[in-house]
Amino acid sequence: MRIDKFQASGNDFIIIENFDNDNKKRKEITEKICNRHFGVGSDGALFLDKKGEKSFYFRIWNNDGTEAEISGNGLINAGAYVFDKYKDEIGNEVVFDTKAGDRVVKLIKEEENRYYLKVDMGEPKFSSEDIPFYDGTQYQKIIDYPLNINRRVFNASILSVGNPHTVIFLDNFPSSFELQQIGKEIESHPFFPNKTNVEFVRVIDKQTMEILFWERGAGETLSSGSGSTASVVAARLKRLVDEKVRVITRAGDIIIECQDDKIFLNGVSAHVFKGEVFI
Repeated sequence: MRIDKFQASGNDFIIIENFDNDNKKRKEITEKICNRHFGVGSDGALFLDKKGEKSFYFRIWNNDGTEAEISGNGLINAGAYVFDKYKDEIGNEVVFDTKAGDRVVKLIKEEENRYYLKVDMGEPKFSSEDIPFYDGTQYQKIIDYPLNINRRVFNASILSVGNPHTVIFLDNFPSSFELQQIGKEIESHPFFPNKTNVEFVRVIDKQTMEILFWERGAGETLSSGSGSTASVVAARLKRLVDEKVRVITRAGDIIIECQDDKIFLNGVSAHVFKGEVFI
């Protein structure tokens, strides 16, 4: 099977084009290919299929074999793949049909095997029904919700940017061991019927934030595009940051821009390798 591997801020994905549109087969392939000991190794797999002249179907599977709605860095990597292969045909803009709706990715510039891209992440959603989040009460917005985890209470801001996110603002980050414990507990908390991604955020100033990520279905990751987007939106709701924010991750910086009701993710993707894998 032919595959390509791209990474954006340390979020790495295997990209497969024109694979059988069967969820059972995609799950099996993802679990095998993404395994870092017995496969190629990655945070997830992206399945792309040509939809129109300048559009592609985009489906993403986490490395544990679960399907996700969307991924910011996944879109960055998918965009880099498409521009690497089809730029002469489609120009500098492509539309991805995701389970969370259409997302537009623009190519800003290209340097060797690195692609600088801008993703329209759409409009965030805040109601408990849209996230979804159920504790027996309907909410229009969820800010500083007291979430009880391991006998500790975390004030959580909860929202969706096409996938669910729980954002926790802290003065000091937890240790890696604590992050894994807390991340697992929150991800699978019964209030989240579809589980949730978790972000631990430290606001440095109005233009800068630092984030640690626990991704649903993937565990602790070096960065997350949708997680960075959700965290900036949550910080904006709390009036902690301005419209343009530099997000510091363990793998480098991500720039998030808020314009009216839309959020834009700016990222860089590198083509790691291409080849064939035997299944």
